[in-house]
Amino acid sequence: MGLTLMFGCTSLQTYAMFAWLPQMLTEAGLSAAEAGSMLALFGILGLPLSLMVPIFAARMRNPFPVVGVFLSCFIAGYTGLLLVPAEMTWLWVVLVGLGPGTFPLALVLINLRTRTHVGAGALSGFGQGVGYALACSGPLLFGILEAETGSWEASFAFLGATLVLLGGGAFIACRPVMLEDGPGVVREA
Repeated sequence: MGLTLMFGCTSLQTYAMFAWLPQMLTEAGLSAAEAGSMLALFGILGLPLSLMVPIFAARMRNPFPVVGVFLSCFIAGYTGLLLVPAEMTWLWVVLVGLGPGTFPLALVLINLRTRTHVGAGALSGFGQGVGYALACSGPLLFGILEAETGSWEASFAFLGATLVLLGGGAFIACRPVMLEDGPGVVREA
């Protein structure tokens, strides 16, 4: 369940930013072109993270400290976007763009926390299937909260609550325990 929360809440954060970051920034006074550039900056950060995070995570017995760094990036970036979105926007966007480093970590944990292809398949299927279903709610709820309240505070509070879930899930998923060693053990047929 930990990997599912980690996977789903990371994707939820990312989808909410892809859907709403441009509108949030144009409302703060940036031009549409500037807001689009910030969205591109947010998106491009995923490439180096996807290449580097698995290398570091595979060398760590428990990569939870890496999660702490990414959660801190999310929190600092969201705070900046909420309080002063039109000042140092690039910094807030970079910080928020680094937060989804938990995504490639969740993917690599599928292999790091299983011994067999059956275990990896079961963990991947459940984690991604349920995780993506959870993630789909992100942009919708983020937008509904903004529409109902007329400001972004409730929307960011929602993202903050899901960061708590992400951290809790990551704490469980990062422990050096193999899926096949737990209750309800998945065994090869």
